[in-house]
Amino acid sequence: MSGDGAVTVTPEEQKPETALIHAGDAIPLQLSDVHAFANTGQQPLELLIVGVAREKYKQLDTVNEPAVK
Repeated sequence: MSGDGAVTVTPEEQKPETALIHAGDAIPLQLSDVHAFANTGQQPLELLIVGVAREKYKQLDTVNEPAVK
């Protein structure tokens, strides 16, 4: 949504790939992809994350991280 950063995606059974990201970019990920985001800019990196459940009625585990001040 805003800021500049980098994303590293490691598809299953493949080597990791890293790309620079900027406001307005979209990063498609598969359910099995390992991924990491890093802020490379001077401003906060803000992301909008949209997820799709693999199974319609399966309970999802969530991790709530405290806001960084």
